[in-house]
Amino acid sequence: MAPQLRYLDLEFELQPRRSLVWPVMRRGIMLRGILGVALRSGALRQSLFSPVAMPEQQRLRGNRDRVRPFVVAPALVGPGVVEPGDVALFVLRLFGKASGVGNEVAHLIHREAERGIGVDRVPCTAQVSATVAGALDLGWDRKAPARADARITFLSPVELKEGGLPVKDAREVLPALVKRARDRVSGLYHLYEDGPALDWDFAAIGAEAEQGRVQDANLRRVSEVRTSSRTGQTHALEGWLGHLDCSGLTPAAMHMLDCALITHVGKHATFGQGRIRISQP
Repeated sequence: MAPQLRYLDLEFELQPRRSLVWPVMRRGIMLRGILGVALRSGALRQSLFSPVAMPEQQRLRGNRDRVRPFVVAPALVGPGVVEPGDVALFVLRLFGKASGVGNEVAHLIHREAERGIGVDRVPCTAQVSATVAGALDLGWDRKAPARADARITFLSPVELKEGGLPVKDAREVLPALVKRARDRVSGLYHLYEDGPALDWDFAAIGAEAEQGRVQDANLRRVSEVRTSSRTGQTHALEGWLGHLDCSGLTPAAMHMLDCALITHVGKHATFGQGRIRISQP
């Protein structure tokens, strides 16, 4: 049986007590902010949210963007202001060991939401309406033929790096997307699961990422700066939006992209960035 990466979706309903400014581009980072405050201290932060790579995990050592075991996924539609009596929806997805502490995390989010969200510190009720558990199989049929066609739609800004620098050329997006999905899934598994090490050939997957062909690229870069009212830190919310029509994706490349549907991919994935959809062109 192939190694698996477990995950747990906590589906939240957020109900503000007064008008809550809720812009699409900033929803994820607003939610990430209250989660960060909730986990500022305590055993959960130390054991699950501040991991230390073991010496044998060479690919993770020195990683400045350390993989965290969660992503937030707010609804991508809906009004930019949520009024009292209305509901905003979001999902918090926990990975690996973190999937076992869903109740504790939900309690912390409920507490911080009551203290206020956004610049105006709007008190909100955050209740879990449903939970969904799942697992990603991290093996694939290495003899399967390449999938001929796929459309990859970037639902939220996807910021990718190659060689430590942001990818600015649309022609370089596809291989970078596959490689960063590979690295993110591997990091989540090795930091937050206790199974055997993955037997992936990282160099071979990277080489296969270069084999995919982009038939049509309808992409644009977006950029917005957000300053946290809690910490004063500035975050650049930027990346690619649009879609790629691709062909010639190998089984390994396709598997990495399928995993990224769940894990998100690229910089600030925990903020709700890096969300993709795969369909036929």
